[in-house]
Amino acid sequence: MNQLWRTATAARITGERSRRLAARLLAVLLLAGILPVLAATPAHAVGICQTTDANPVLPRGTFLCGDGYALLLHRYDNRWHAFLVGTDRSNTIYHTWQSTPNLGPEQAGYRQSWTSLGGSGRGPISAHNYTRNGGKALAIAVRFPNGSNYCKNYNGNNGGAWWPGPTDWVFSTSAGCVFP
Repeated sequence: MNQLWRTATAARITGERSRRLAARLLAVLLLAGILPVLAATPAHAVGICQTTDANPVLPRGTFLCGDGYALLLHRYDNRWHAFLVGTDRSNTIYHTWQSTPNLGPEQAGYRQSWTSLGGSGRGPISAHNYTRNGGKALAIAVRFPNGSNYCKNYNGNNGGAWWPGPTDWVFSTSAGCVFP
């Protein structure tokens, strides 16, 4: 009985010490101004999704999803193009497209692999079509880890290819792409 009383007393003292330590830590965090910053930082619900769950005819792969991240299907030049932020270490931007024109987005005809466009995405990808020198062009934009928007275009500055290069991107001062 005496041993049980000592154990219960030790547990009560340890619990009281833990509560006092937690109260002191909370006071230090409040005084240092750290706790309000931590409380104001939203929790991000970014997950990993399978491409074939998003669209069963796409090549297999994984991508970041949630909190603005998504698989983007965009129609350009009578074909559907798919863009995503990959789950590799640098969150590279990937692209695939339909080899056969005039099909629906959920119909077969996509290439069987993903092509790296380089970069490092930290947000959703956007795309828009535009006309340049009388021809069709495609621009895509994404936010990089430094918080800045970066862009590239297809057919706009370099007929039949990505500009500024297959895996290069150009800084943009706007959320969309504006090319010279």
